[in-house]
Amino acid sequence: MSQPGFVWLNGELVEYEAAKISVDSKISFGICERMRSYPCAEILKENTLLLKFDDHIDNFFNSAKALGLAVDKRIKKDNLREAVLATIRANEFRTYADISVFAWPSFTGDVPDVAIVVKSYESIVSSDDFEKGWKFGIVALKTQLFDSLLKARVPAGYVNDVLGAWEAKAKGLCGSLFVDSQGSVFGGNYTFLAVVKNGAIVIQPFPVGMKDTIRAAVITIAKDQGISVAERNIAKAELLDADEAFVCGVDVEIVPIAEVDGKAIGGGKLGSITEQIAKRFNDATTARSDKYLDWLTTVYAE
Repeated sequence: MSQPGFVWLNGELVEYEAAKISVDSKISFGICERMRSYPCAEILKENTLLLKFDDHIDNFFNSAKALGLAVDKRIKKDNLREAVLATIRANEFRTYADISVFAWPSFTGDVPDVAIVVKSYESIVSSDDFEKGWKFGIVALKTQLFDSLLKARVPAGYVNDVLGAWEAKAKGLCGSLFVDSQGSVFGGNYTFLAVVKNGAIVIQPFPVGMKDTIRAAVITIAKDQGISVAERNIAKAELLDADEAFVCGVDVEIVPIAEVDGKAIGGGKLGSITEQIAKRFNDATTARSDKYLDWLTTVYAE
């Protein structure tokens, strides 16, 4: 990802190098919300599109409520919405952008600090590497999260994901899946495993009260194509016996799984249903299809 020129910090846009926050605190506590933008195709040329923007804004405030963080004293929903758009425009992003909104206690009062950071990235779904599929390994769950943290997107929620990524890298793999004490396999705290068997999809469930926009888009697209989708826990044996598998979510978009612990999934190649969903997702997020235009928010006025 490229370094941005500007970030939004506590009500104003500041140069990235000039953005400063206090590190004089005894604890690390806060929330974050991550969203994606996409370049527009033929229908709305030269614009940038945010996927299910209002769902992300709602997530941010729901996370704050779950943790008792009074972000509304710093910024209201409509103002946050405009601040995100302003930050993208200030950095002149008209292609793929990764947007993160953070909030944490200021420790000098009851008004939290809020920051918006926008960086460009390379989309997995639209890349030439998508058809190759990724090699994954299954690792034990490193740490359990409290129920309240499962209802909010927090930096602490990435502990398992980061430790799993390190372990995968050490083994020469692309990513990790996790297994819990009941033997269920999942993609991570904010990454969702899906398996395909006999033309039907089973996808890892998601905590009540939060929304993952890409996971939700995958489910809608699949159902619109007449594909059955069940939301439930997935056993390791079910994964290894799948015709195809993938992980999805805002953090990873859609990534096909070619191999798990050295065992090929579906012959070790991109599955037809995964490919079909990814293509329609790419068409939807770049406005090549008019079916899902209500998912999209334009960043620029023209």
